[in-house]
Amino acid sequence: MFKIEAERSQLIDTWKATFADKWISDPKAPVRALVDPAKTSFHMSLRHGHNLFGWKAGDTVRQRGLCSGAIYRTERFMDIEQDARCGSKGPEKNVHIEHTVPIAELNRQWVAYLRSHRATIAHAYAWMLCHSVSTAFHIDEMGGIKGHEGKTEAFNPMSSWFNRPFMRYTVKDAVPVIWNVLSRQRIDPQTWTFADHFEQIDRLFDLAGCAPSEARLVKREAARMIMDLEMADVVMRAA
Repeated sequence: MFKIEAERSQLIDTWKATFADKWISDPKAPVRALVDPAKTSFHMSLRHGHNLFGWKAGDTVRQRGLCSGAIYRTERFMDIEQDARCGSKGPEKNVHIEHTVPIAELNRQWVAYLRSHRATIAHAYAWMLCHSVSTAFHIDEMGGIKGHEGKTEAFNPMSSWFNRPFMRYTVKDAVPVIWNVLSRQRIDPQTWTFADHFEQIDRLFDLAGCAPSEARLVKREAARMIMDLEMADVVMRAA
């Protein structure tokens, strides 16, 4: 049986390391690249930006690896003892970070956003934290997403999946049981929205010791982004 308090503590500790690493005052290269006007593709910038928050399987927990920053974790992932997890390539690998909103989809949406917005570092962080949902998987849970490996309908207002990032997993033969380890609650793919997701980010700003002035910068921009999604969701579901 998994130990959710240990998973929660690991999550908070990882985010403490991120916030202590001059994330706003001296942003790392992947985040700076997201606002580089010369760039037209951001796949690797987004992927490496995710690494800063512990959304990666490789490396050690001290390096924010082994999915240590994942808010969402499957039961099968958590059934592996923390000190027995391996994210390195090879036969011993037993964990995987699943980009619930795929990197390719995030790239498409970020490129579209930049067509009508002039982005700052605060915009880049807000956008990434609002829309980047990642889940820690057991390696045996990989794949099987049947035509949605690199895309999601979570941004399509004509789809019942709109604003529901976890609905992408409902096409799997064995739908993973996913927990929000911060709130200690199971995820319901039918109801969990990007607004619900950012509420967890907001809680982490506080629990992981983010400087209030830095949190305010990101939250101000994120509020507008979440409002746009929520308004579109209300309109779509009322139609």
